[in-house]
Amino acid sequence: GEGELEEGEDDYPDEFVDPISLVLMMDPVICSDGFTYDRSNIEKWFETKNTSPMTGAVLGENVQLISNRALKQTIERYLEKRKGNKSSNNNSKKGKKRVNNPASKALKAHQKKKKKKQKEPKKKEK
Repeated sequence: GEGELEEGEDDYPDEFVDPISLVLMMDPVICSDGFTYDRSNIEKWFETKNTSPMTGAVLGENVQLISNRALKQTIERYLEKRKGNKSSNNNSKKGKKRVNNPASKALKAHQKKKKKKQKEPKKKEK
């Protein structure tokens, strides 16, 4: 019930999600109805039905499922990036705190120096 939803809290792009199970596709295949499904889900679907899960149209027997390799690679890359982002976000937050303070101090110091330099010639002019 609710626990399943929490597990799937990740907001994946719609094209990565199987329309039957609403779960991220691990083995996306293009069906003859033009939609992409996860292989295991669409195969189970066709054990009992011969219609398109999306349109309800009758697809007949021996429906061909074509591996959607491009989408599979896209999903894999997306997941790798997400893993990377999660870990790098934590690291970068820590890193930013450490890095930002000295950097901002240095910037302020530079700005003060510049201001002093600008003021000095004015004093001489007077």
